Amino acid sequence: MSGSPSLGTHRGATNTTPPTFAHGLTESKWLVIPALTLAMLLTVMAYAAASGTSFNSAMSSMWAQPWGMAVVVDVYAGLILAGAWIAWREPTIIRAGGWCLALALAGNIATCMYVLLALRASEGSAQLFFCGQNR
Repeated sequence: MSGSPSLGTHRGATNTTPPTFAHGLTESKWLVIPALTLAMLLTVMAYAAASGTSFNSAMSSMWAQPWGMAVVVDVYAGLILAGAWIAWREPTIIRAGGWCLALALAGNIATCMYVLLALRASEGSAQLFFCGQNR
C-alpha cells in the first residue's frame, strides 16, 4: 500500500495535496457540466426542428397570452443583465462579444455555463467571481 494515497494525516504532517482519486473526481465533474449542457441544447434544437413550427408563429401565439408576455420580458431582461455583467467582467471586447453571442443563441444555458466557469475560476473569491481578473 506504499503507492496508495493516505486518507489520514498525522500530527505535524505537511502533506497538503489531496489524494489523487479525489482530485481526479473533482476535475472530471467539470467535464460533465458542459456535456449535459450540450445535450440539453441539442435536444431543444432537435425538438424545434422536428415540430416544424416557425419561430415567428411560435412567438406570435406566445405573445398573445398574458403569461407569454411576462415570460418573454423576463427572459430578455435576464439575458440583458447577464450580458451587461459579462461585458463588464471580461477583460477583452472579443471575449465579451463571444459570450453575448452565446447568450443570444443559447439563452440561459450560456448564462449557466458562464456562471459555472466563473465560479471555477474564482476559487472561492466573491470579488474575483463578480469582478473578474481585471477589476
